[in-house]
Amino acid sequence: MTTRQGVQGLLVLGLAYLLVRVFWMASAVAGPAFNSATLESTAKIVIWGCGCLPVALWLARDRTAAALGLDARIDRGLAFGLVATLPMAAALLLIPHSRPFSPDLALGSALLGPFAEELLFRGFLFGLLWRIAGWPPSAAIAMSALLFGGAHQMEVFPMIAGGVVLGWVAYRWNSLWPAVAMHGCMNLWWDLSLGNSLARAPVNPDLMSTAQVISVALAVGMTLRCTASSASGTSGARTGLTLANDP
Repeated sequence: MTTRQGVQGLLVLGLAYLLVRVFWMASAVAGPAFNSATLESTAKIVIWGCGCLPVALWLARDRTAAALGLDARIDRGLAFGLVATLPMAAALLLIPHSRPFSPDLALGSALLGPFAEELLFRGFLFGLLWRIAGWPPSAAIAMSALLFGGAHQMEVFPMIAGGVVLGWVAYRWNSLWPAVAMHGCMNLWWDLSLGNSLARAPVNPDLMSTAQVISVALAVGMTLRCTASSASGTSGARTGLTLANDP
């Protein structure tokens, strides 16, 4: 890692942390308005997107889409997210009194919110630390997961673990879209299962949690199987997007 890459890494890390802090301040000002998942997620897209994209364009230039993991096929990512979270969808069918479908919940929690969070934590933070600043993938994944967990201010350790899985998925697939889709589907199934305090008790208090663990295991297995060829050796699909050592 060169001195220039070290400075780039500090810039990316510092900006990501600053953008999280700015969102916290906006949340405090907005108050009850952020009870709407759509409004809260739109604020994330505006604050985080407008904050990180100019820096990504500056650092990666004409390869910004590749650096952020946005240049891969969206349909493959969506298919991965849906299939990987089928256990959670099945568990939802066994839970009586689940929350009715809400356009606000679907748009904010399953679409806009996951995209905004994956763009900042896995696209910008992990992607640029790895591809531009030359960090080892494991270190970049760990840093993005730590900030992801801290940004939620609640259930920090489960969120860090989730951030590790999502970062690893983005790394192995060389794409942000599988992480976005997995994150969004998990949010949707989980939120729909929490309609009231009786949502899970009639079947099993841990039904959705168990289904979530199974979904993560399924996602890991699918990722290992589908990305095995590009993960072997020092050349292949993934290294073609490793920009830190490009001329």
